[in-house]
Amino acid sequence: RRVNDDGTTDLIHRGSDPWATLGVRIDAEARQAWVCAIKNTENYPGEVRVYNIDTGDRLQTFDLTSKVQQGNCNDIALFGDGRRAYATDRENPHVYRLDLKKGSVDIWSTDDLLESHVVGTNGIAITPNRKKIVVTNYLPARLMVIDRANPNEVRKVSMVRADGRPGLLSGDRFGLGGADGIRFIGNTLYVMSSGKLGRITPVDDSWRQARFETFDLPDRGYSG
Repeated sequence: RRVNDDGTTDLIHRGSDPWATLGVRIDAEARQAWVCAIKNTENYPGEVRVYNIDTGDRLQTFDLTSKVQQGNCNDIALFGDGRRAYATDRENPHVYRLDLKKGSVDIWSTDDLLESHVVGTNGIAITPNRKKIVVTNYLPARLMVIDRANPNEVRKVSMVRADGRPGLLSGDRFGLGGADGIRFIGNTLYVMSSGKLGRITPVDDSWRQARFETFDLPDRGYSG
């Protein structure tokens, strides 16, 4: 659904059981909605669907099981050209690259750091300079960075809190657990977790190390 300024809503597309929606990204300029859809059946097979947000027409369906038997989708990052996107897989250690013009999907990056633990790779975002892609693992919570020029170079970001103590999102099972949706505002990355919001600032453009602050939220129900 689309929520209007006056609080009313419009139905863009009506889904169907047993499909459920996870990550959604809007390309306002291209008038597109990119949607992660998973099927509530064994192994949760998944698709990425692209809709015209004005007409509700489905423009493309990327079947992730065409690349790996249990392929699915958790979240999406848009390249911003109305054509390309990247998606995480919560069951498999893969990041997919999608091309709307070609109608193609491929496994763009794979690494043991992206491996699933309970729920695996979750949030994904492209750095403002478009040279890196950062992703979160849900549990154990950690932040990873992938070089777009060398997609099989996946590194864990070393986290340091603003007060100098060891940071969270470093792969431990405590602290900011369940790292979920992530978004950039400028060069600052915001990470949503249950009851907490993380603010992450890289030390430099390599994203090898970053400073981390957390803020408690009044409601623990936020996820993105």
